[in-house]
Amino acid sequence: CTTTTGKAASNVISKDELISKLVDATSLKKKDIGMVLQSFMDIIHEDVFIQGKELRIVKFGTFKQKNIASATRRNVSTGELFQSTGATSLAFKPSRTTFRTPK
Repeated sequence: CTTTTGKAASNVISKDELISKLVDATSLKKKDIGMVLQSFMDIIHEDVFIQGKELRIVKFGTFKQKNIASATRRNVSTGELFQSTGATSLAFKPSRTTFRTPK
């Protein structure tokens, strides 16, 4: 498995690998699982990223929009100050009950 930069990433599961794992774990066809996974990602993009809704899945976690405020920053190469623009990103917070680190 490689990343978009071409570097090896053995700890990354690709979308195709996830689909294959789901096929092995269920009696569903690869095509059907692919459609469900794509629909899930489309819902996250449209409802969470675009519309700003939260998607909360009990015992899994919450997807939500994260707004990054604009701020005055410093260019580390030149030391010059500049105003960065705000941005929006997608955040996922795992469920505390399901993904708790064992003691």
